Amino acid sequence: MKTMVVGITGGIGSGKSEVCRIIRELGASVLVADELAREVIETDPSVKQKLKRALRFDPFDRHGRLDRKRLADAIFTNPRLRTSINQIVHPAVLRRINGVVQEARKRRSKRMLLIEAALLLESGADKMVDYVVVVDASKQLRMPRAARHLGLAKQEVKRRIHAQLSSRDMRRHADFVIHNDGTLEDLRKKTELLWRILVGIHSTSGLT
Repeated sequence: MKTMVVGITGGIGSGKSEVCRIIRELGASVLVADELAREVIETDPSVKQKLKRALRFDPFDRHGRLDRKRLADAIFTNPRLRTSINQIVHPAVLRRINGVVQEARKRRSKRMLLIEAALLLESGADKMVDYVVVVDASKQLRMPRAARHLGLAKQEVKRRIHAQLSSRDMRRHADFVIHNDGTLEDLRKKTELLWRILVGIHSTSGLT
């Protein structure tokens, strides 16, 4: 059986990480692109050097760990710089994601592989997946969620929302959409339904 690869994306505060957590409990493997990006940034000498040149400051502490807040403060207030940083980081991360996907498919794992990526569509990672799932919610709900979970000020949340694709544009590329405007229990029920649908497709489609 060929491994099914599913991309999960959504704007900040939409609840995509919670959806991935639930699906991991149900049996899928989950690759978090944000964690992979941090690993690439902290361990790839070429990426580190290019970042320092683009930023014009050193975003790493004395142990070589990335100061994520300082980096975010820089790129979310400067769209041109954000584009430059993405052009440095995305290709390296995509190579790593592609390696994981190819290895999973080579092993013909029966487990589904999910890729959680806020920039799934912007980075081109959606071309590596079989299906795209967009987790969506109203801005009125996303704002307080992001502020509460990430410890961000309201203005900072607004900047990050505006830096991402709009919900409308994301939905245009989606094979499935989960609307997360209710309770956590509502989200679990919708996620479990999505899981059953994906498992059904996996067992009957050309992916087998």
